[in-house]
Amino acid sequence: MLTNLTIKNFGLIDQLSLEFDDHLNILTGETGAGKSIVIGALRVALGDRISTSQIRDPENPCIIEAAFFLNDELRQLSIFQELCPEDDPNIIIQRVSRTNGRNSIKVNGQMVTVSQLKEIGNHLMDFHGPHDHQMLLATESHIQILDRLVAFGSLRNEYDKGYNEYTKIRQQLNELRDLSSSRDREIDLLSHQVKELEQVSLQDEEYQSLKEQQTKLTNAERLFECTNQLQEFLENSENSASELLRKAFGPMKTL
Repeated sequence: MLTNLTIKNFGLIDQLSLEFDDHLNILTGETGAGKSIVIGALRVALGDRISTSQIRDPENPCIIEAAFFLNDELRQLSIFQELCPEDDPNIIIQRVSRTNGRNSIKVNGQMVTVSQLKEIGNHLMDFHGPHDHQMLLATESHIQILDRLVAFGSLRNEYDKGYNEYTKIRQQLNELRDLSSSRDREIDLLSHQVKELEQVSLQDEEYQSLKEQQTKLTNAERLFECTNQLQEFLENSENSASELLRKAFGPMKTL
């Protein structure tokens, strides 16, 4: 349940603090009074995107804080068990946004990502509007509706934890298998190379001769590269030596 909402430097709002109780709460006002801005700020606090144009004073940060009281069912979810003390059923979300992009999101003082905030928001509040019936057409929402209907909260949480652990272990197993296969291929390659060297049966003087030839070939390759670079400089570049000589002897043809 939402218990408090504090808004600073958002839209038309300079600073606003609202308290809510556990009964029906109604925001009333004529068109343009700012009701939608309050709802928009609450959506931002629960993970919606905020644009720099929504920050009232670009020189100062936009700060939105929302406090919630968690019932027993919500406190059983793993994401709230990680963020909330066992003896405190309250959760405080603070989202700070700046025009320079230095933003932060904290839940009970702990830094969280936008994706984590959205997951938290999905459990804390539902927003309903004129076109909410369209949600029934979105297949990705069907499983959530079914879980809520049969009250699978704690069981779904246990399943998610087990499945996440399973996928983690499976990924580690695949990595170990890939590492083992790579090691086996390397061992086979090295064994093949060792056999080839044993079959050659090089004597010390033969090995030294081959090593000298390798050095010569390496130096020859470097010499070839240097020669190509020199030829490029002398003949093909814009200010090559041949081009400069052509320009220098050009006027002499008129003598």
